[in-house]
Amino acid sequence: MSIYSENRSAEHKDSHAAAHPVLLHGNKLMTADVISVSSDNAAGLMLKAPIGVIKAQIAFSCHTQPEEGDTVLLADSDTGYFVTDILTRLNPSPAKQSFPQGVELKSSKKISLESHQEIAINSTGKTSLTAADFSLAALRGRVRILDLVALISEFNGRFTKLSWISDWAEQKAGTFRQRFKRSDRKVEEQDVQKAGSLIQQVDKTASLRAEHTIIKARKDVQVDGKRIHMG
Repeated sequence: MSIYSENRSAEHKDSHAAAHPVLLHGNKLMTADVISVSSDNAAGLMLKAPIGVIKAQIAFSCHTQPEEGDTVLLADSDTGYFVTDILTRLNPSPAKQSFPQGVELKSSKKISLESHQEIAINSTGKTSLTAADFSLAALRGRVRILDLVALISEFNGRFTKLSWISDWAEQKAGTFRQRFKRSDRKVEEQDVQKAGSLIQQVDKTASLRAEHTIIKARKDVQVDGKRIHMG
């Protein structure tokens, strides 16, 4: 077994140009520098190793994607060269992890995901969320959905301000009740109401103003009041 090492000062460790690969364990493990990453195949890497410029693949356990200029740990196996770990990175860029066969996170207790700036979740397919108790808190929110089907057994909402714009809306319910302190309603074109029975109760004054008013009944029309003014 031959082991090759190199004594480097702190200045050399900080200088990428002065860093040289190190051979370990009889050429089975070595350090190398990433020259280029294939754009069409992320598993294809060109490396500068002690034995020259070689092409390597990313090991299944190395989930962080190498970038140009990285110093990596390279394994020489019977099936080829594999990058097993990323040792140093000169340019401070976000770490990108890749799981070609998918990934599952399981914990018997708690999984925590925290960011002081931004968290982005992107999916080109299906996204599912199942929880016994779901809580969402945000200062501002924006939701864009092309097609939504929601089944809610009970919904309680408190809104300081609600603005709703829709081209088409349909409501179906066994019992529908609305309670407002004030209500302001405006219909620009036509308002149609159909009901088996229509009961309106007003505690104080009911006012109906129109350019033309037509009241029709198949049988009886009853107007009852202490005083009735017409004309």
